[in-house]
Amino acid sequence: MSDFGTVEVERGVAIVTLRHSPANALNVAVCRWLHDQIQAVEANSDVQDILLLGSGAGFSAGIEIGTYNETGLADELRVVTCAIESCSKPVVASLHGVVMGAGLELALAAHYRIANNNTRIGFPEVTLGLVPCGGGTQRATRIIGPRPILDLLLSGASRHVNAPDLGKLFDAFTDKAPRPAGVAMCLKLRESGMPVRPSRNRLEGFADFLDFRDVVDQFRAQYENADELAPKEVINCVEAAVLLNFEAGLTFEQSAFEACLETDESFALRQAFRAENEAARAARQFRGPFDITRVVVLGGGTLAGQIVVALLMSGFQVSWGVADEARHPDSLTRLDLILKAVVAEGALSQEDCDELRTKCHLGIAEEVSDEGGLILLAEPGNEEHIIDPRIPKLNCVPSRVETVGLRFASPVPRVRLAEVVQGPKATRAEIDMAFRLCDRMGKIPVRLKSTGMSISDRIAAACHRAADALVDTGVSPYEVDAAMLSWGWGWPPFQLRDLLGLETTTSLMRADGAENWATRLVEAGFKGRASGAGFYKYEADGSPKLSRRVMDIINSRRAPVRGVSRRTIQLLMIGAMANEGARALADGWVRVPSDIDLVCLHALNFPRLRGGPMTAAESEGLPHITRIMSEFDHPDKPFWTPHALMLDLIKNGQSFSTMLR
Repeated sequence: MSDFGTVEVERGVAIVTLRHSPANALNVAVCRWLHDQIQAVEANSDVQDILLLGSGAGFSAGIEIGTYNETGLADELRVVTCAIESCSKPVVASLHGVVMGAGLELALAAHYRIANNNTRIGFPEVTLGLVPCGGGTQRATRIIGPRPILDLLLSGASRHVNAPDLGKLFDAFTDKAPRPAGVAMCLKLRESGMPVRPSRNRLEGFADFLDFRDVVDQFRAQYENADELAPKEVINCVEAAVLLNFEAGLTFEQSAFEACLETDESFALRQAFRAENEAARAARQFRGPFDITRVVVLGGGTLAGQIVVALLMSGFQVSWGVADEARHPDSLTRLDLILKAVVAEGALSQEDCDELRTKCHLGIAEEVSDEGGLILLAEPGNEEHIIDPRIPKLNCVPSRVETVGLRFASPVPRVRLAEVVQGPKATRAEIDMAFRLCDRMGKIPVRLKSTGMSISDRIAAACHRAADALVDTGVSPYEVDAAMLSWGWGWPPFQLRDLLGLETTTSLMRADGAENWATRLVEAGFKGRASGAGFYKYEADGSPKLSRRVMDIINSRRAPVRGVSRRTIQLLMIGAMANEGARALADGWVRVPSDIDLVCLHALNFPRLRGGPMTAAESEGLPHITRIMSEFDHPDKPFWTPHALMLDLIKNGQSFSTMLR
């Protein structure tokens, strides 16, 4: 047995089984091994048929995420799929579990396919800014036509369909285990004299050329104005299947893959995916049994209500304690509004929500605090209501943390991120408790060492400090927001501060000669979106409008306006956040740069196409970013001075992404 799989012969069937962790993922070495085995069993006179299997929970999860830049990867995958397809002996792929991307391309290259009824298939490449590179767009289109394969290709990792839903891709479905089902199919094909059947020769998908043309045009119109390259290239590849011969179609697909691979967009999307995987891997050491069935939530505000709903959706019973009975109506109204939003998003049916509501006991904080096995503090000042100090508790509000805190990204029922704040007196048991709760709630946990401030708080504070510095030098808040909106960030800094309420950021630190502009506006009576006016004034429908009064206040306190280009604004904002990330790494707050990116993607709505501030800074070029920061003339010199960690990376020819390894 090799590191990549096994080969056995049973009743004339060569059983080639992938055994490569994780999830039988493919890379250059695995593809070469599989190619060698296909050639060997084809030359073996004792072999009449070939069966492809995957060990463990699924056939193959596709290309290993960290190997997309391996030299020759696309070539090796194309070579092995063509070797499978051109084999002179019938090749059967027997599928089970989740079959993704290049794993599905291997199956499409086989002459026949059988799948367990529970098999789920998908092409995640577009969510990585890529197109398939093993002939998947060409073979699948020939078999099932343009509409179903474009639906699958363009939905990416968000849509794993049940294999029977794309029945024409398969020859049979079964409830049996993949090995006996596959061997039985091989023997049946042998008995009936079924020949090899290359997918490249299938033409069912081309039956109606005019309809094919119409379908491609429809999809192309949907993505005409999209910023992403990959969806457009996917559509081009499917179109190429009908316009070009098979070999030319493969070349076209590979060229599209290579063009996408070189984009900053694909690099950012792959880094985002790796960040999520890295955080999930790091969390596995804390996994274990979690036998708590009822959780107590103390606090009556929006955060508490969101946590209550998220717990209910995760199967917990909840005791919700508020300070006094007079707050019950408001709390119930808040609960109903949050549940209504969950139903509107399609996460739950109305019937499910009605049932969940019965599992929530709303009461007085002192009366319910001992009803569960865990207490979540969701509003300041609630520790005084705890009756039994032996019940473990996790603090979910921004405040000092001595043991363990938990910071959920909002809205809690929908966003998958939670920051586990490890305070100076945290015990392993308390950390385990937080991680296991996150696991039960389906959250991606990111651990940091802090006395209270979270990663999202720290990066957001740096973002606001940088935005204020730009205003100090003559840029308007609206120019800063417009620059970041055009860059793809849906929560630009001044609109974000209005949304949070300006009073939440008046305490953020500024250097001598630098202003906290939120403080100045609060002094003038502007408090944010909820009050109708902050940096923007807000219409009845909530839409933000520029405010002349705000600009008068700002201009009265600063020097004459100095122009800064939109591009420079973007680079300074990115650099400031990445620089703060470097400080957090040097301080020992955070394990790896990818954790910072992950938090910003989920908690700060950072654009996934940019991959987070650390990845964005790397894409822009650390030497370029640090030069722009160093040249920025502002009194807050310590803030704008590139951190030694960034300078060391530049000096050694490295980057933030290399720190993952």
